[in-house]
Amino acid sequence: NVELSGNGILSLFAAYHQNELDYNRFYLKMPLEEIGTRLRHNLSEPNATFISNEPLDIRRNIINPGPEKQWNVVVIVEESLSASFTGCLGGKTLTPNLDRLAGEGLLLTRCFATGSRTVRGLEAVTLSIPPTPGQSMLRRPNNSDLFSLGRLFNERGYTNTFVYGGYGRFDNMNAFFSSNGYNILDRSSPDAMPQNFSTAWGVCDGDMFQWALRAADVDHAAARPFHQLIMTTSNHRPYTFPVGTIDAPQKRRSSAVRYSDYALGAYIDAVA
Repeated sequence: NVELSGNGILSLFAAYHQNELDYNRFYLKMPLEEIGTRLRHNLSEPNATFISNEPLDIRRNIINPGPEKQWNVVVIVEESLSASFTGCLGGKTLTPNLDRLAGEGLLLTRCFATGSRTVRGLEAVTLSIPPTPGQSMLRRPNNSDLFSLGRLFNERGYTNTFVYGGYGRFDNMNAFFSSNGYNILDRSSPDAMPQNFSTAWGVCDGDMFQWALRAADVDHAAARPFHQLIMTTSNHRPYTFPVGTIDAPQKRRSSAVRYSDYALGAYIDAVA
């Protein structure tokens, strides 16, 4: 067997370097014309018109009457918080704050994960693309200056900040976001205080949300509209959190979910 006689270390690094899949071999396919027809049907809206009749051209002119609202926009990406843990989506009742917010706002119940790793979620949120074969766009070369959420806000005069409780060099997050229109606020930043509680993945969500609030206050005081993309860390192994915040045992997944929800609720109360 060739694999048994191979150099294990060499094979490991060769696999890492060549971590790509042949799309046509491994992925289910449909005729392009059928895909185009379905896409154009699903993207049809009363206030949007396609700019051509080409079946694979989904570019549209979208008309929204009235002046543009320059609201501040905060997008919070909760680590590993699936529907099975959230009461508002039919899961366990571990997220009273998130459930309350769901009742006060717009709850989307037909959203689906684009992958099993955090970088896939960040890729989808910032670039609006399905998962690519092999590596996420965050870890690919030549991934700067893409058509992203950050670019759209930049074009409208917003300050963009990627806020992460850990070290953003992990998964190439800092490099990706800084090259796509975002300032970086992570655990290594001078303004990343307090850091009262941390794990190997980063500081607790409660500390990290304080960084985000302070950065928002600075932008608001300077009369700058701002967009923040916040990536949490607390709902991750080892599932520990600051003592005295919630009445739950340490190192349990359900407790980490409850703490993440607690920190989110405190953040919402602070900005309300």
